[in-house]
Amino acid sequence: MTSPSRPHPTAEGRFGKTPFAHVLLYIREHSLNGTLSVDGPAGGPLAGEHFFIFEQGALAQSWIATGVDKLGDLLVENKRVANAERKDVDTVLQSSKQLVGEIFVEMGLCDERTIVETLAQQNHRRALRIFSLGNATYRFYQDVDLLQSFGRERYSVDVLSIVWRGVSASPPHAAIDQVLARAGDAPLVLRTNAQLDAFEFAADIQATLDVLRLGPATVRELQSFSKDPDLARLLAYVLLTSKQVEVDSTARSSLAPPPPPQAPTPAKAAPPPQAPTPLQASLPVQPTAATPRPPTPTPASGATPRAPMATPASGVPLKPPVASASATPPPPRALGTVDPKALEADVLLRQMDEQTFYEMLGLTKTASSDDIRGAFMKLAAKWHPDRATPAAKEAYQRVFGMINEAHQTLSDEALRTRYNRIAADGGGTPAAQRKVNAMLEASTLAQKADIHGKRREFDEAEKLAREALALHREDPSVLTALAGVLLERGNAELVDEAIALLLEAVALSEKNDRAHTLLAQGYKRKGDAGKAAAHFKLALEANPKNIDAAREVRLAEMRSRSEPKKAEPTKATPEKPTAGGLFSKLFKR
Repeated sequence: MTSPSRPHPTAEGRFGKTPFAHVLLYIREHSLNGTLSVDGPAGGPLAGEHFFIFEQGALAQSWIATGVDKLGDLLVENKRVANAERKDVDTVLQSSKQLVGEIFVEMGLCDERTIVETLAQQNHRRALRIFSLGNATYRFYQDVDLLQSFGRERYSVDVLSIVWRGVSASPPHAAIDQVLARAGDAPLVLRTNAQLDAFEFAADIQATLDVLRLGPATVRELQSFSKDPDLARLLAYVLLTSKQVEVDSTARSSLAPPPPPQAPTPAKAAPPPQAPTPLQASLPVQPTAATPRPPTPTPASGATPRAPMATPASGVPLKPPVASASATPPPPRALGTVDPKALEADVLLRQMDEQTFYEMLGLTKTASSDDIRGAFMKLAAKWHPDRATPAAKEAYQRVFGMINEAHQTLSDEALRTRYNRIAADGGGTPAAQRKVNAMLEASTLAQKADIHGKRREFDEAEKLAREALALHREDPSVLTALAGVLLERGNAELVDEAIALLLEAVALSEKNDRAHTLLAQGYKRKGDAGKAAAHFKLALEANPKNIDAAREVRLAEMRSRSEPKKAEPTKATPEKPTAGGLFSKLFKR
């Protein structure tokens, strides 16, 4: 890629001395703007110079010299467009100055929200590739945009999840040893402003984090409570480097027994000043006086949060919810002295919340009846409430209830067969069961809202519909239930909210005739006859028996025949569902 003449870099070095993760975290901590340039080794799969643009510390745009992870390729990989459609866009792109994402949207192949999500995936994937480069050379140009000619419309993503995934895949062992050696056996304390959700940790990591949420803990203690001690060690390194935790040599581990009473001792001298952070010590070029460092890290104010792409678990309830299996996991205990048995039970409960009955018992799906009974007896002997300390009694009862339910279900052939079907559909865990229950409750509330709406009891209808929306927003019937009530209430602000809800509904279900009908009615009230007619037509195509849509389509056709023809009439097209008008232009690469 050719680029304009460049100024001298603000910082430069090699990842062998300053790991890529440290560079990313430094940029984030200080909310820097600029370009990070990375040289891939000649002859390797990532040969050439690669560029990453940062805005307020967030990754906003990326460019890889070898042309991997193109937007069109990712859309095909995610099955959002067909390969033939991608080739059609490539053909248009050869003779067009438009941006590739813009072409996908204008051709109706996908909506703007899909492009946004895929751009976020593109930035993540390209940045993750850099972790494999080892001792590559990097340069950072503060307040310089070397991709300016590639378009200014960007989608910023937080680098914390990139750092965790990249370090997990390619651990910088020397840096890990150095950081953890500095921490030693001193307890780690979770900072009050820690942003753990931004890392997108998996459930098994969350269980280890619960130990820190309960109070100070050493690295060794985190390892002892983790299924994977090496992963727990890696977690401690990332949390220290990203300043989510701090080393407090004056704190006592919440897992340690209370110290025995001692006679008063003279006050000790204040501890020596804390050593520089690993990033400060390893960054080869420090910022100049013109760019002072903030004293503490602050969230990037200009960064746009990445939209979640989670999908609800599917399946049907096995039987009425049982408190032990469907209740939410216990909240973290207060800081201070913690009963070790209570802590162990709390951590296990959080792990069990994401486990199937087989996993709770430590079995596979092929386990025999004898295996199931043997595993249950072993766990029951350990977790029977009679073996609990007073502080751990309640947690032990919940653990025992969950393993007992798992044993009873898997020991009955009929129940086990039914449970296996649910687990195969993505259910079978307490967390998934809660999602299923929320979906069913939301559907029931939406139906009740429709009934109250028909009775013109709009206050109760809106209340029920909003409760349903809070439980499960991914159900088009829930979105249309609330939108229908808002349209009946009629003021301009509510009509705008209704239209936004209905655009979500048709994005989820393009053939939803009720959503298109209500959307047409909303545009009709806004005075947009073209969009109204287009959505009435889509509603009729989705359901030829939709009487309201059929009537409006006939009226539109009659008006069209009675009105004098205009030169080059424009054909109204329905508004494409969007994620809130995030941008109108997208990059080519």
